[in-house]
Amino acid sequence: MENLGKIIFYSMVILTIVFWVLIILFLCLAFSTPSYGVLSSNTMPICELGKAQLLSCYLTTQSISQVSVSWEKKGVEGLIYQYRSGAANLGDQNSEFQGRTELFPDALVTGNASLLLRNVTSTDEGEYTCSISSYMGEGKVNIYLKTAAVSYDVLSTNKTAIRFLGEDQLLSCYLTPQNIEQVSVSWTKKGIEGFVYQYSNGSANLTYQNSQFTGRAEMFPDALVAGNASLLLRNVRPTDDGEYTCNISSSIGQGEVNVYLKTAEILYDVMSTNKTPITILGEDQLLSCYMTTPSLNQVSVTWVKKGVEVFYYQYSNGAVNISDQNSEFRGRTEVFPDGLIRGNASLLLRSVTRTDAGEYTCSISSSTGKGKVNIYLRTAVKTCPDGWTTAQSSCYLFSMTYGSWDKGRNDCMERGADLVTIGNSEEQVKN
Repeated sequence: MENLGKIIFYSMVILTIVFWVLIILFLCLAFSTPSYGVLSSNTMPICELGKAQLLSCYLTTQSISQVSVSWEKKGVEGLIYQYRSGAANLGDQNSEFQGRTELFPDALVTGNASLLLRNVTSTDEGEYTCSISSYMGEGKVNIYLKTAAVSYDVLSTNKTAIRFLGEDQLLSCYLTPQNIEQVSVSWTKKGIEGFVYQYSNGSANLTYQNSQFTGRAEMFPDALVAGNASLLLRNVRPTDDGEYTCNISSSIGQGEVNVYLKTAEILYDVMSTNKTPITILGEDQLLSCYMTTPSLNQVSVTWVKKGVEVFYYQYSNGAVNISDQNSEFRGRTEVFPDGLIRGNASLLLRSVTRTDAGEYTCSISSSTGKGKVNIYLRTAVKTCPDGWTTAQSSCYLFSMTYGSWDKGRNDCMERGADLVTIGNSEEQVKN
């Protein structure tokens, strides 16, 4: 009987314990909050800087009413976004995300709590938590956003430019996506220190420009707005030969292109039919200068005289340019544009004086090359046979023989002359 009593006692204890365990389990189930299945279609999205990214977050159970949503970012104080009681609640929103985040209430009705994050910056990278709750339960999902800089497609219309010494060269560089704000551009040259040119914060920044390019490099801000970062390099020198890099960057990305500049000087074969002309004082002289390669476009011609400052004569851009012409030659020189088309750059010098004697250089250049020829002009006073008189480079013979006009003319012609025709007062006085 004693053993039977013990068995009954222990059985009652066990039954009591089981009873209370069942009661506790029932109470836990009755008062616990259900856990929702919250998912994301992409838990590791990658977004380019400057673009918008939709952070996916949704419930497996749809059609939930009175839903609340909160978005948080690890390491950031405050909320990224909060929605509750049927409206956005942004009182505790972190200032970095103000005006850049949005939920879609119509989608929330179907369990979609995705967040649209606009104008993504590098600081947006990190882990985000989307929490969804209602009177029926709650759940959350973690999403890691990775940011990436945009790689600009920077191009050049001519990656191997060739330019003649002394001329200007436009180094082409442009972006395929245009209209980029707050763009910065730097031009560098391989093998040299400092910048060739730098543009940032809306203006040129030449603090670290290499002295080799001071005053010779220029960009065009108006063109930058359209993505054109080309560089104008003036007065190309032999040392400008080499590889240049154009780098374009902004707050959302960057890109670059290499351009190789080759300097060259092609010498035209410029000639003269008479390199040592002799001209009688007072007469006109054509200084011969022509090219063996005719039919050049945009030809420029410069005539200079050794020992004389500034130009003797200049023709460029389809017109005469004599603003800097030496005063000794004004009104006495002329080149013939129609002849230039055929490569003839000869110069007509009127009323030659003693000071006109000397060495002249005729230089011809175009977009494809240049060349020159030297001509030495000598002047001379006209001499007359014995018994003849000189006046204005002409010889006169006073005959004391009387006769008819025909007889007199025949006599003159036999001497290699002709009867006088008075052309001016000086000639009248001499005769």
